Parts: sequence; C-alpha cells; structure tokens
Amino acid sequence: ENGINDESLIDLVTDSYCYGVDYSFIVVNSLDNNLYLIYCTSNKTIISYNLIEFKKIIEIKNSHENDITNFRYFSDKNKKTELLLSSSIDNNVKIWKFNIWECILDIKNINTQGNLYSACFLSLNEELFILTSNIFGNEPLKVFDFNGNQIKEISESIEGTFLLDIYYDKKLSKNYIITGNTNFVKSYDYDDNKLYHKYDDNVNENNNDNNENDID
Repeated sequence: ENGINDESLIDLVTDSYCYGVDYSFIVVNSLDNNLYLIYCTSNKTIISYNLIEFKKIIEIKNSHENDITNFRYFSDKNKKTELLLSSSIDNNVKIWKFNIWECILDIKNINTQGNLYSACFLSLNEELFILTSNIFGNEPLKVFDFNGNQIKEISESIEGTFLLDIYYDKKLSKNYIITGNTNFVKSYDYDDNKLYHKYDDNVNENNNDNNENDID
C-alpha cells in the first residue's frame, strides 16, 4: 500500500547508475521524517527521490566532472544540520546542504596519483572532518577540515582502497579507520596513525599481537 509503485521502480532502475561496490546510492531517513533515495546517473546527475511521495525532488546536473562513486549522509538533530557528501573519480569531494542542495565545500585534486574512490565523514570532539581514499596510486588516506585544508595523512595506508568507513570504540574512546579492497580489510588507529589490524584470507593473521584490543 505504501510501497514504491511499478512505474516508480522502472524510472529508478532506468536512471540509476552504480559505480563499483561503494555507496553510489543511499536511502536517507531525514530529520523531517521523510525517506529519500539519493542516487547518481551516468551523466553525473545527483537525484533526490522521495520514497514516501514517489517523486523526484531535485536533479543536480553536472555535479561532478567524472563518475560519482560514493554518497554519505550526516545529521545532527540538536543543531538541525543535514549534510550529504559526494565523491568522484575526478578526485573531488563535495559537501552539500541536504534538501537545500547548496554546495558548501568543494575539495579539488585530492590525489595527484590514482583516483579518489571513497570518502566519509569523521566526527572528532564535536567537529566534523572528511576522510578520503585512493585507488590505483600510492598515496595515503587523507583527512580534511571544513575549510578544505588537509590536516593529516595515515602514512601507512598506501594500498588502493575501495571501501572506507569509521568505527568508534566506546570502551577505548578511540576512532578506527576501516579500509577494504579485493585482497584484504585493514583497520588503522586514527590517533596513532598506524596499521592496527589486517584481515585477509588467513583468518589467523594479526598485525597486532595484543588480541585483547581487537575490534569487535
């Protein structure tokens, strides 16, 4: 009764374009209690689709210069803030005010070698930062502030990264960066700037001898 009708499904399948394995489309439960599907098309258009009213809200054409690979959503109910991050093979990250669709930050040429594939928000001490990856190059993960300034590199993380995320350990009050590609998954200690753990085909391999601190 309240699902997406057949016509809407056909439109979404026809328009949508998925690049690789990351979040090139997401469903957002917004602060106004609506459900939005955010996805990209092959001509670099970002589309917001209301899943409750079954209609497109907005199309942002030519949002990037190359294929869009990744979307991430951030909200803060107390500050009434909603943001959307988009990243692209063009090595740019953009931050948009969600539902207003004003681009408030455009970080260009993040990698000089390889390409940007995945990026995500990083919350530290009530401040928001941006973490970026690299594929097909030998550059590390990078952290940017909301003025577009690079403030940090994870120096050991030079392998190509397709998947990128943040895990916060409440017990240890520490942030861990999680990366993945076709060969392995790795976690990095954000504060120490070092590899914490490597997971690959050998499930017993552990780059940290202290197993008590393994991420659950």
